[in-house]
Amino acid sequence: MENLLNVHPGLMIWTVVTFLFVVLILWKFVWAPILKGLDQRADKIEGDLQRAENARLEAEKSLSEYKEQLAKARDEANSMIQESRIKAEEVKARIVDAAEKVAEEIKEKAKQDIELSKRKALDEIQHYAADLIVMVSKKVIAGSLKGEDHKSLIDKAIGEYEDSRKSGQSSH
Repeated sequence: MENLLNVHPGLMIWTVVTFLFVVLILWKFVWAPILKGLDQRADKIEGDLQRAENARLEAEKSLSEYKEQLAKARDEANSMIQESRIKAEEVKARIVDAAEKVAEEIKEKAKQDIELSKRKALDEIQHYAADLIVMVSKKVIAGSLKGEDHKSLIDKAIGEYEDSRKSGQSSH
């Protein structure tokens, strides 16, 4: 063990020279490529971080634009819905007005038909009454009537009129 702790100047010089030579070789051939690789890796990481930041900013910008477009589209849709409601109300009002006009025309037509039917009924009553009067007059002229004969004469005249009317209708 003593040999290991003894200092030999020749050995020490050769050890220092060898150590320096190894450090020089390592510095030239190993440390330089390692440092160069570490620098390249750092540059690559820094570039990746920069690209990621740029991508993030671009994504935020795109998101902002998308939100603006979405809000604009929502506003346009609401506007279109409002316009559609207004147009629907206008169409509804026109349809109601047209229906009211048609109903009024139908009502007027019905009134005219009722008035025409009323006139026809009155005309028929007048003709019936005139025919009845004529028939009664013929009977009165043909003979004088007693109190009971009036009633039987009127009933007979009505029966004859109805018979003549039925036969007149069947011929029409």
